[in-house]
Amino acid sequence: MIACAAFCFFQYLRGKLSLRVGVALFVAALGLGYLIFLSRSHIELDDETFSISRLVSPLMYEGVFSQLSLIGTIRHPEAWSIWGSFWAFAHDVICFVTPRFLLPDKDSLLIIDQFSDLSPLGAASGYAQGLVYFGFFFPFFYLALGCLAVGYAVGHLPVGFGQ
Repeated sequence: MIACAAFCFFQYLRGKLSLRVGVALFVAALGLGYLIFLSRSHIELDDETFSISRLVSPLMYEGVFSQLSLIGTIRHPEAWSIWGSFWAFAHDVICFVTPRFLLPDKDSLLIIDQFSDLSPLGAASGYAQGLVYFGFFFPFFYLALGCLAVGYAVGHLPVGFGQ
């Protein structure tokens, strides 16, 4: 959602989108994000589904409160190593990409699943996961990931892009 909002804002600044279309796209992205939140949190559709508290809860849980898992991870240093655990990361990557019909109990096999109690909705923030997997070196992982993404994007841009 953040990437979609940033892309719309960028296109608006370049004059490719009008303000009305940009706002419409933002509202559509917000609605789609809300539907995804409802499906992930297994909320039943009833008369309270579209109440003000339920409408605000995705913004709170997916925004500010998503960092509670990072705070919980920092407060429990016995749960993670300063050096991280690259093998736990490799194990979880393999489990994540394995289809569920081949590995039906893959949620219980994930290393990061041990830390699900540190977050309000059971999903750890990216920084908390980086801390568990890479210890104090998690900024280097995100730096390398960003460098790979930029390198890939620059290597595959059409001729004359940005001129």
